[in-house]
Amino acid sequence: MAKKAKMRGLSGVVVAILLTIVSIVAVAFFWAGFQGKFLTPLQSADIQPDYQNTVLTGKYGNIVFKIAASGYTVTVQSISVIDPRTGQQANCQITSGSNNLPSGAVVSAKCDPPGNYFVAGQKYVVQVTLVNDNTGQQFVKSFDVTAT
Repeated sequence: MAKKAKMRGLSGVVVAILLTIVSIVAVAFFWAGFQGKFLTPLQSADIQPDYQNTVLTGKYGNIVFKIAASGYTVTVQSISVIDPRTGQQANCQITSGSNNLPSGAVVSAKCDPPGNYFVAGQKYVVQVTLVNDNTGQQFVKSFDVTAT
């Protein structure tokens, strides 16, 4: 009789240990899933200006840059030129490269000046809005260009 009671006590301890292990594993899987869904860093996209071919002069603007997005494609939603002195903004017309662009793709756009004309020696801000095609995340990138 005493032996049976001892066996029941041991099997209860074994069951308790197994339940504890199963619970720890379940919590670990839940936490890993939580981290994978909510704590991973956002995929970022960037642009690399082509200053040699980017020209703002008089009433003419030509913007050229490359996409830098690792492992996914992006869509160029908009490009604009901003005059930081006045806050005036002019939208650009994309002439090549706009949808589903991989890293290294070249984008070019023609831009009107945000005022009557681009002032030589004046810095302008080129603002580019990109959208990650996989996630829908939006990125706004900018770079300065001095008019000639």
